[in-house]
Amino acid sequence: MKRFSFFILLLGILVFIPSTSFALFDVGVYGGYSFLGKVKKDSTKDDVENYDLQGWEYGFIAHYNGKILPVFLSYGIGTFVQYAPLQANGVEYYPSHVNNPTEDDKEETDVSYQKKQVGVDAYLQLNLLMLHPYVRIAWTVWEGVEGQNVDGAQIVDKKQEYFKTYLTGVGLAVGVLPLIQVYVEYLYVTGESANNEVTNNSVHLGARIYF
Repeated sequence: MKRFSFFILLLGILVFIPSTSFALFDVGVYGGYSFLGKVKKDSTKDDVENYDLQGWEYGFIAHYNGKILPVFLSYGIGTFVQYAPLQANGVEYYPSHVNNPTEDDKEETDVSYQKKQVGVDAYLQLNLLMLHPYVRIAWTVWEGVEGQNVDGAQIVDKKQEYFKTYLTGVGLAVGVLPLIQVYVEYLYVTGESANNEVTNNSVHLGARIYF
């Protein structure tokens, strides 16, 4: 009975002590939705109009953890990998086969805009018992972009970019078990993809484990 009571007490202590206070690494996965995305066309092109982006996102994160103030303030530095099969419907564009196009020559199509990203990631986290508010910043090292409409014609060229997209945001993680957190976050993304200026907003729900 004493051993069982000790185990319950130890489990309770582990739940309320911030996991980041004694863990060196964390890994996690997340999913979410990107919305209110904007693509500003390249001024050197005449065949693509501005359009909105939205769609699902999926990703993986991993960090090395350290402490600034023991127990209460911690940080993580690491990497992230993300895939986002975005979509824009009813995109207006000028067909490439039309010479000297006018407004009457515009056509519409549904466009997929697939993004694959790998980058560096960091967060600063305040540890308040089971609650862990944090700020997050990230910078893509590599980004692959490919856009096509439903019949396979490319509206946004397939292209690779390097060091051109930035992510900033805030989140809240909640300790649900010793060394395990679930979190929700908001990110604002800005950068350049396939010769276009791209911005979007994202909300993610994820989980991570510390060890």
